[in-house]
Amino acid sequence: MKKIFFVLLLIGFVFQVNAQYVPDEDEREKKKSSTSFTDKLYYGGTLGLQIGTNITYIEVSPLVGYELNDDASVGAGLSYIYVDFKNLGFNRNIDFNTSVYGGRVFGRYRVFDRIFAHSEIELLNMEYFSNTEQDFVREWVPGFYVGGGAYQDVDSRSGLNIVILVNLLYDENRSIYSSPLVIRAGFNF
Repeated sequence: MKKIFFVLLLIGFVFQVNAQYVPDEDEREKKKSSTSFTDKLYYGGTLGLQIGTNITYIEVSPLVGYELNDDASVGAGLSYIYVDFKNLGFNRNIDFNTSVYGGRVFGRYRVFDRIFAHSEIELLNMEYFSNTEQDFVREWVPGFYVGGGAYQDVDSRSGLNIVILVNLLYDENRSIYSSPLVIRAGFNF
């Protein structure tokens, strides 16, 4: 039973709700005739939540994107993450909580009808345990993510997506994430 709970806890940590607007084919055709700046904007973001005995994780990360053309878009977002660890370790039991904040810019390119490439630069201000200082320190930590995703329409105004990214600058001692691999799955509207 403990193993099943642990696996579910890990899955809950890596899966996040990611909401953003990705137009279907009919809407892309309509937008071709529209040249308004606001018609090419889309909004969304990430909501993440994990509540457990040893780890509490809450994330709110809104974003705004702009469609450059039918295949390419760029955007930016903000991130706020609260984490609370109980019995953290480091050769002694430590309870630790912190707020992580920062932002990101991203680019997407549609490779096939429902498949896209994604790259992202993220900069987070966070606390972590420094082995050299033997204490917690706060600093800006960069991340550079590359990967891709897939989108599936549910109806004309909503759909599901999954994005799989790898942080090329991952440092296990200076990251809020437990792995260089980040998986975001969600419902778009």
